[in-house]
Amino acid sequence: MGMGWHLGQHQRRRNNGLSSTDLARARRAAHQAAFPQDPDKPSILSLVQAEEDALPGVPRLFTFSELQQAKHDYLASSSPSSSSQPPIYLAIVGHVFDVSKGDQFYAPPDEKEGGREGGGYGFFAFRDAARAYVTGDFSKEGLREDVEGLKEEECRGVWRWVNFFKDKEEYPFVGRLVGMYFDADGRPTRSYLNFRACVGTGEGGKGVGGEEGEEEACATSWERGKGHTVWCEGSDGKVPRRRLKEGGGEARGRCVCVDLKDGKVHAAEAEGTLVVYPGCEPQQSMCAFE
Repeated sequence: MGMGWHLGQHQRRRNNGLSSTDLARARRAAHQAAFPQDPDKPSILSLVQAEEDALPGVPRLFTFSELQQAKHDYLASSSPSSSSQPPIYLAIVGHVFDVSKGDQFYAPPDEKEGGREGGGYGFFAFRDAARAYVTGDFSKEGLREDVEGLKEEECRGVWRWVNFFKDKEEYPFVGRLVGMYFDADGRPTRSYLNFRACVGTGEGGKGVGGEEGEEEACATSWERGKGHTVWCEGSDGKVPRRRLKEGGGEARGRCVCVDLKDGKVHAAEAEGTLVVYPGCEPQQSMCAFE
């Protein structure tokens, strides 16, 4: 028998007796089981593929070490003698954006003694901390890229933040972070597809507010000894309110960002279904309370 037959037998033994055709069929079956298609909805794969096709070119690929070097370069140049500042990069679910024009928010703190504090959200710069966008845990342990175990609404909250940055002209998309969500060739990984499956196919999302007509969720955080913080950063003048659930007390409400110019907001406030957080001014875009 020829060499090709022997090689084929060797490969089958390595693949537990399965031929390459059998393996391909098994992989397709496993993928279909993981991402079942609803005839009335586009599949996760088709949504991701459409996004890939819409890209104007191959995205620049960043490594984590490159982001750290970019952070070092930024901090090293942040002195009065610097003629220009290197860019500030922010990653979320593997998508990298240049947020330099929002340096008042995203400038990283200089952790050296006597260094500047940075922006209020500087902990998001030069890293992927996707999980913290919905958990509000800004500790070292909480600023993580993995979103495993998040509920559907939390995954959608992360995706709304991705779209928020995508929709901001001043925060251009500049590439992808190689690692958990994109491989060394810039292709979506299983972790990315799992995340998009958690988001679901009905969440197109426009900015942080999601689909047109949906209420925009606030960003929230809680720290021991400091209490709660709610904010609507980058939301075009919107302010946080607690939306009370029908038939429930204030403790059962959720935080939403609203536009005070909207007549429906005033009507809801008059009815008591939208309330200002305790100790907060009605016009504040960020407020803290116990």
